[in-house]
Amino acid sequence: MGKTHQRVRGLEGQDMSMCSIDYLQAIKNAGGTPFVMAPLKNDEYIDNVLDICDGILFSGGSDINSMYYDQIPGESGRIIPERDEFEMELLKKATQRNKAILGICRGLQLINIFYEGTMNQDIKMVDTSYNKHDIINLPRWHDVHKVKLEKNSHIANAYKKNEIKTNSLHHQSINKLGKGLKITARAHDGTIEGIEAEDKYFLTAVQWHPEMMFKYSKVHLNLFEYFIKKVIENKEN
Repeated sequence: MGKTHQRVRGLEGQDMSMCSIDYLQAIKNAGGTPFVMAPLKNDEYIDNVLDICDGILFSGGSDINSMYYDQIPGESGRIIPERDEFEMELLKKATQRNKAILGICRGLQLINIFYEGTMNQDIKMVDTSYNKHDIINLPRWHDVHKVKLEKNSHIANAYKKNEIKTNSLHHQSINKLGKGLKITARAHDGTIEGIEAEDKYFLTAVQWHPEMMFKYSKVHLNLFEYFIKKVIENKEN
């Protein structure tokens, strides 16, 4: 990967909108047509985007402002308010239209907060028995721990397994589960690693990064193929 921390992106102080190509490759390999949205909180723009998109993937990224769940930012990392505001509005409008939605890492956290859940701003604040989950000294695709999948959940149906190995690149975790959500996956230390909405055709999210793993562990492409399948089914119904 090289020394990514030394990469220069634009001019100093210049805002950038970027997306890891891993997400785009995963969607394309699963049979979808990916494109990246501009994070513009504008009703007309978001409505136009949702007219075009059959499904929405909320990707990983920076921490979400903890003031959304009535906590002062203390142990959170970098926060980008403009992205938070855009994605909250996009998620609201997408759920109103019953779009198929997949969340990854930050995407899981966004969904939980949107459904009035809360987060642990840092896992180390929860319990000393919890494992470290921001493992950055291994390649991004490397499996770190096992995750148990709940039977008959979207995630279990996608992977066709009861347990899988995943990478781990997050320092926050769900504290209180959002209203109308159910837990679909947990790490062995109890950390919530998967959720889905009970009243939606397909709104599911995972805490790990399958888009980083599918080239090295083919089973992780299953989640994206399942997502595309649900997108098509939802569009046809």
